[in-house]
Amino acid sequence: MNFKKVSTWQEFTNCPAIGVDVCKKYLDLVGLSGSTSFYRRIDNTAQAIGEFAKALGQQEFKGTILCEATSHYHLVLAVMSCEAGLDIRVINPLMSSKHAKSAIRKTKTDRVDAHVLATMVLTEPNLPPPLKLSRSHCLVRHTLGLIHSQEQHLQGIKRSLDSYLERLSQLNLEAGNAYKQAVEVFKQFKDCHKHLLSELESYLLETQPERQEAIERVCAVRASHVVTLRSSPLFSILRYPAQNPG
Repeated sequence: MNFKKVSTWQEFTNCPAIGVDVCKKYLDLVGLSGSTSFYRRIDNTAQAIGEFAKALGQQEFKGTILCEATSHYHLVLAVMSCEAGLDIRVINPLMSSKHAKSAIRKTKTDRVDAHVLATMVLTEPNLPPPLKLSRSHCLVRHTLGLIHSQEQHLQGIKRSLDSYLERLSQLNLEAGNAYKQAVEVFKQFKDCHKHLLSELESYLLETQPERQEAIERVCAVRASHVVTLRSSPLFSILRYPAQNPG
């Protein structure tokens, strides 16, 4: 498989399909145009991705960009591509792995994986629809994730404090200052959790003002219930198309 390495975006603007292999530090991009595979590697940073998205947007790129959902490492690419008006799709890695296995290959390289994704744009009939993602949506999504994590820690800390106090009581012992300090920290953590819920409400109202009544009702529920409401239609803005991992 031959790749033509390029240093400008001009060649990519005429490609109907661009595959992007995402990792923590880099993005490997392969654009397909006829029998030619253009290749370029850029840093996975807002500056480098911004230049890529801006160049394609200014040159009226009409093709499709495809990448995998890789933890949070694809989000900058996804958001900036959406902001530039580009057609970007994000798929579950399991979907692309099936295509990779069907194409017999002896080596596993980032550019080959990007080529598989670009080929999928041209051959896969069941790609998800174009992604619609904004920075506000990402803020809501990650705030909800932090709330979920906080809730798990709060429950664990409370169990530990209750268990500690119960054991001391059984031995007719009094808790020392360290325990009292731990209780105070726990209370501060709970207050922080409440403030985060309040911020989440504000973020949701900014992105979906038409759902003000429902949002206020949900955010009034105690935090442990908010976690169970992640699949509610209220949080539909957080979810990728059904084929993609949330």
